[in-house]
Amino acid sequence: MSLVTDSSDLGPLSAALRESVERFAAIADAMPQLVWVAFPDGRVEYYNRRWVAYTGLTTEETNHEYGSAKGTVHPDDLPPMWERWTNALAGGTAYEIEYRLREAATGLYRWFIARATPVRDENGAILRWIGTCTDVDDQRRARDSLALTAQASEILFASFDVEKAFVGLCELIVSRAADIALVLLADDDGRLRPVATAHRDPERGRMVASLRGERVLTPDAERNEWQRLREGRPRVIGDLNLEAGRGQLWPYLATAVAPLHPRSSLTIPLHARGITFGGLYLFYGDGTRMLDERDVPVFEDIGRRASIAMENAKSFERERRIAETLQRAALPLALARLPGLHLDAIFQPGAEEAEIGGDWYDSVLLRDGSLLVDIGDVMGRGIGAAAIMSRVRQIIAVAALYERDPSAILDAADHIVRQGFPDLLITAFCGIVNPERTLIRYANAGHRPPFLRRRGEIVELQSTGLPLGVRNAASSETKSASLGGADLLVLYTDGLVEDRKTLLDGEERLRAVMRSDAVLHARSPASFIRDACVREDRSDDVAILTMRFSDQEGWTFTAENAQAANDARSDFVRYLRMHVSDESAIESAELVFGELIGNVVRHASGGIDVHLEWHGERPMLHVIDRGAAFGRGAGLPNDPLSEGGRGLFIAQQLSDRLAIEHVRGYGNHVVAELRLRRGT
Repeated sequence: MSLVTDSSDLGPLSAALRESVERFAAIADAMPQLVWVAFPDGRVEYYNRRWVAYTGLTTEETNHEYGSAKGTVHPDDLPPMWERWTNALAGGTAYEIEYRLREAATGLYRWFIARATPVRDENGAILRWIGTCTDVDDQRRARDSLALTAQASEILFASFDVEKAFVGLCELIVSRAADIALVLLADDDGRLRPVATAHRDPERGRMVASLRGERVLTPDAERNEWQRLREGRPRVIGDLNLEAGRGQLWPYLATAVAPLHPRSSLTIPLHARGITFGGLYLFYGDGTRMLDERDVPVFEDIGRRASIAMENAKSFERERRIAETLQRAALPLALARLPGLHLDAIFQPGAEEAEIGGDWYDSVLLRDGSLLVDIGDVMGRGIGAAAIMSRVRQIIAVAALYERDPSAILDAADHIVRQGFPDLLITAFCGIVNPERTLIRYANAGHRPPFLRRRGEIVELQSTGLPLGVRNAASSETKSASLGGADLLVLYTDGLVEDRKTLLDGEERLRAVMRSDAVLHARSPASFIRDACVREDRSDDVAILTMRFSDQEGWTFTAENAQAANDARSDFVRYLRMHVSDESAIESAELVFGELIGNVVRHASGGIDVHLEWHGERPMLHVIDRGAAFGRGAGLPNDPLSEGGRGLFIAQQLSDRLAIEHVRGYGNHVVAELRLRRGT
């Protein structure tokens, strides 16, 4: 606190200063604060002994100028401190700010609250500034610790995604309390791998991020560290032996992390209910602070919260797997298989719910060759919703054996629902495709209308009708739509479109995906639509049932599986030889196949779908990947040794046509019209 707290105290103190500098110095030296006196322009006239002992600087060595304050005031605090002091001098107002001062004996910084008051004469002119710096490091630590713990809890319990939560925790820690933060988790054999990393410096943060997923410790060091974590005690190292530390890392990593220069560390084991998950590791490396025993309580508390979050996430994942298994058991094990049609379906549970939902889809081949397709959603969640969903699905399938009017089928299901579950609402769509596959008759019970792609246009199969449970037979209707020229029919539940910004945004995204050519050639159109439309953080379940009006020869493998790619290439050649006799043309087609797959392997990872369709006598080769958008140049690359663009150029030269389509949110679709004729 200041020597002078208000103007009434200034007169006596000013007189004392004028009468005896020695007496004032004795008083200032006896105070527990760092005390200083400055001239009206801010030049320091006097520092007490505590200031000199703490900072190691005398009045002659620092004069409260910006340059002289460097090295004493923390670099992050220096600009706001100097701005506040300059404003106080200009306005003659009291000065107060918190900043960190470097202790000469340790080289570390501690928090102080600095205050200064102007001493005025009887005319109001400033004679001197009297200032103090009071150590508030313990109070500041306590305040920051509470705030840090509260923010850490918010991050840890905001999601069941453990890795996402730990990444957020590490980023929070390096913004407030360390230079480096890592979370290492162990597998069942005690192998430790970083799942989250952060560094205060973004450039070094990228270096630390490269460690994620790696086994950073040598086997012996890993066993020793795992044993220490299992003991459950925090570990502080105030002066790290860098050479010994590097010796515990794999040699190639020791070189990579050398520029990090950690000086002190704190390790917090993560464990709950007798199970050790791994550890939280903190490091300081810039010399402005050292981790010590005072840091243990707050990070032990954060570690306990992180362990609880980890345990909760594991419990959630177990419950979600059980729920998903139960729900999938209530869905059809197989879809109808018909020549000229390709049925595909997918169910995806919500990302943030462990409870079972009530979404379903179904397809049933009827006695006369007609095909029943239906989809729906039971309002609510839990075992009850799943049981009702299974029962309603069976009711619709049985009713279709005796009734060919989709509206009447839904009315029958409504009757059963009203009798057994009077307070329940269920949305459903029911359609019957005729044996010739030229017409679909359909009815709706409050469900989202399916989309039909026909001759390149997207149309909704609109039909009125209330949900099952409140359905009024008089208001229901059965409508029909031609399937002539149809490419794809998509039935879906609302989770597919409702997790976007607005409902219209979700529906427009679905329309855009259905307009793409890629969806017609994906091995699994339902999965393609799900991946292209649904965000990872969706909250609702998603069910999709698709009907593609064509059969295609196809192969699916991953970019990382070279053997599967070679097998697909061999199958492709065998298939062509069944339909084409021109061996040289087949060899050219094989080269196009290889170049297109090689192009994917060079720029993308994950799944690859390859399909061959016939347009009359001409074969079209489709390749779909999960990579970033790319294009093709007009010729060979300028660099003769470059692989970029060469494969697409060769494929284009050996094809009659080559087209590239990028599907936002999914990947790329390349189609090549091969120089072949069926039967030649």
